[in-house]
Amino acid sequence: MSNLELYKPLIQIIYAIKELHTEFEGNPERKRKAEIKKELPNLNQALDEKCNDLIKTIIDSWSPEQPLDQFLSEDLNNLKDSIDDDKIKQVIDDLKEKIIPLASKESKKGPTRRKLKKNGWLIGLGLVVLIMVGLKFYWLVDVSESIEAPIGVIQGGEALEKLLDYNGLMKTKVRRGGWVKEIMYWPASLTDKETTRAGEFISVSVAAYEYLKKNNLICGANLTTYEDNIFYSDKLNIAKFVSEFLSNINPSDYDQGVGIIVTAFINKYSCK
Repeated sequence: MSNLELYKPLIQIIYAIKELHTEFEGNPERKRKAEIKKELPNLNQALDEKCNDLIKTIIDSWSPEQPLDQFLSEDLNNLKDSIDDDKIKQVIDDLKEKIIPLASKESKKGPTRRKLKKNGWLIGLGLVVLIMVGLKFYWLVDVSESIEAPIGVIQGGEALEKLLDYNGLMKTKVRRGGWVKEIMYWPASLTDKETTRAGEFISVSVAAYEYLKKNNLICGANLTTYEDNIFYSDKLNIAKFVSEFLSNINPSDYDQGVGIIVTAFINKYSCK
C-alpha cells in the first residue's frame, strides 16, 4: 500500500507550509508578510481536514490486528526510504508527527463508537421517528364501539377531546396549517375514524339537545338555535358539556348511549 499518491495531498500541503515559514523568516516586505500570515491558517486547516479524511477512509475498512498508528508509521517509513529528495524526507517526518497521534486516538475508539459518531444524525432521526410513532399509538382513541352504545358515547367524548386538543395545538381547523406544524403535531392528529366519531358525538349531542328543548324537557338552556341549524361554536359547546359529564358516569348503568347524553342535559337543566 506504500505509495506516494496516497499521501501526496498531505505532503504538498506540508511542503507549502514549510516554504511559507522559510519565506517569512527571510523577512519579506510588509505586504508579503501579511499575505503569508493569511495563507498559513488556511493551509493548516486544510492539513487537519486532509489528515482526518485519510484516517477515516482507511479505518472504515480497517480490520488487521496491527494498530493503525503503527501501520501508518511503517508505511510512511517505507515511503521515506523509497525517496531520494531530502526535503521530501523531512516533509514525511513532519507528516508522521501530525498524523500518527491522530491515528492513535481514532484507532482507540471501538467500531460501535465510530459508527455512532459517523451515523449520529441518522440514529437521531430514527429515534425521533420511533418516538413520534410511539406517541401516535399512545394517543389513539379506541372508537371500535357504535355511537349508539354507552361505551361508544364514551369513546366519542374522548375523540372530541382529542380533536379540541389538536385544534388548540394547531390554532386552526383540523388538517390545516403549515407543513412544519403538521409534522410536529402529527402524533396528536386524528385518524379518519376518530374524526368521524367526534363528528358523530357532536351530531348526537346536538340532536338530543334540540329534541329536549323543543319538547320543553329542559329549562334554562340558552344556546342559540335556528330551526335545525346551530352555530358551530354552539355545537361544540353542547358536545363539550356532554363530554365533561361523561367523567362522572358508569356506562354500565345505561342501556343506550343516547341515555347518557339525555341524562347530562336533564341533570343540568332540570325544569323542576
